[in-house]
Amino acid sequence: MIFDRGVIFALLVIAAAQAPAPAGVQNAQQRWTSSNLRSIAATKDAHKRAAIRASFEQVLQAARIAAVVPAPHSDPRTTAAAILSNHRLYHFTTGSASQPESWLVRAWNWFTDRWSRLLRLLFSRGQGGTLASGLGDLILLLAGLGFLYFLARIAYAYVRPQGAAATGSIPMRRTPTSDDLYVQAQGAARSGEYVRAVALLFQAALAALGLNNERALRPETVGALRRRVRANSAELSISFDVIAKALTAAIYAERPMGEADFATSSRAFERLRHSAGQLAAGQ
Repeated sequence: MIFDRGVIFALLVIAAAQAPAPAGVQNAQQRWTSSNLRSIAATKDAHKRAAIRASFEQVLQAARIAAVVPAPHSDPRTTAAAILSNHRLYHFTTGSASQPESWLVRAWNWFTDRWSRLLRLLFSRGQGGTLASGLGDLILLLAGLGFLYFLARIAYAYVRPQGAAATGSIPMRRTPTSDDLYVQAQGAARSGEYVRAVALLFQAALAALGLNNERALRPETVGALRRRVRANSAELSISFDVIAKALTAAIYAERPMGEADFATSSRAFERLRHSAGQLAAGQ
């Protein structure tokens, strides 16, 4: 029990002197006394109860010696006992209902109570009759720990992506190479998705030429890319035009694509990739 000597001194001086006091002081005195007396009543340890009682006696003795107000000549121990025996103060209330404890506080109190009971069971030399109760407490404690772990995992899973986004540390996917896209195009063709296969071939061609930063492709964008490739290399332009025309027919003209169309575009891509590699090696 921790005592605020400044407040307690003023309150117990009045209590020890048995003198009338203003209503505000009386309420403060009663609130403090009621709170501490409830703590005393809840204390099961005889040594702690004796220590609290001794503290009361010491403060009353200090109040009597200081004589801030005329103090009675009674023994401080008698005065302290009289205060402690005033059961009316145990249930003192100012008229306002106390705030109910939150579910978090109740859960924490339940957890600490079970944990204390389990520790007492483990380190005591009690009889075997407490074994069943101890096992029940252990099961409840483990269930509570499992529930807390479950909540922690949910909170971690919710907070981690937000924290990564806030710090800009979201792992970025690797940009596919022309070979990656060509393999995907072949897989789409084997599945009969020839329109998607032709579109992937066009993306593979852009990657082979270092032009895969063009994200939004429109008909005019495709035309601009063809002119750009033609201006840089007539040899590359021949193969690139074949692939670009197939893409325009499949995506924008919505012409049906078949195995032959993909095969033509695929051969053009292989020539383009070979020529681009030779040009890069010669530079």
